[in-house]
Amino acid sequence: MNKLKNPSVDWFNTPNPKLIQSDPRVFTLEELLQVIIGTEQVEETIINSLVQACNHDIRQLRHLSPQFFQELNLKQDDVDRLLAAIELSNRPIASPKKASTISSSADAFQLVRSRLSNLIHEEFWIMIMNRANKLISMQRISSGGVSGTVVDAKLVFLKLIQFSASSAIFVHNHPSGNLIPSQADIQLTNKLVQAGQTLDIVILDHLIVSDEAYYSFADEGMLKKAT
Repeated sequence: MNKLKNPSVDWFNTPNPKLIQSDPRVFTLEELLQVIIGTEQVEETIINSLVQACNHDIRQLRHLSPQFFQELNLKQDDVDRLLAAIELSNRPIASPKKASTISSSADAFQLVRSRLSNLIHEEFWIMIMNRANKLISMQRISSGGVSGTVVDAKLVFLKLIQFSASSAIFVHNHPSGNLIPSQADIQLTNKLVQAGQTLDIVILDHLIVSDEAYYSFADEGMLKKAT
């Protein structure tokens, strides 16, 4: 009688997967990219081009244009896997229960920072909540240039009404790292807080964020001025 073949033995004896057989931390950036986007079929010159383009910071690859990847003759599926791996590594680690409730500006920052970190342009997001301060959704309203992004108040509140929001926190980033609100930031906050009062939607905060820190209008007493 023939013995049943153990599939796990064959699986671990194959050349791939590599990382499950050793400590992933010992792999070089080049080796990790090789695993993600092409096994042995991707030329070493392509891997080197990717490393040089991101200056050894893999997160910067998400800023590159589709044309750049196309010129390297990478397949769309390979690029999708690469960008998905970057985004997964950038997402915050938190349990769903902890992540769903916002009780402070620090909570809000931890939830939204991965969406806005390492950007070279400004974006404006809204964090939409119910009456229990549980997060319903995070929505990007606008994306602009290095020094600003245009925010249409009508679009902001159209989205809040669409999700039946009871409260909201506004967030935008400053790529320069300077967290001091500009006069335009203050005027926009005034406008949005006043509109929220009319529609019975409480604006809890407006955060200006960088990769590692944030400015809170609520913590600094600026929302009182806005009202």
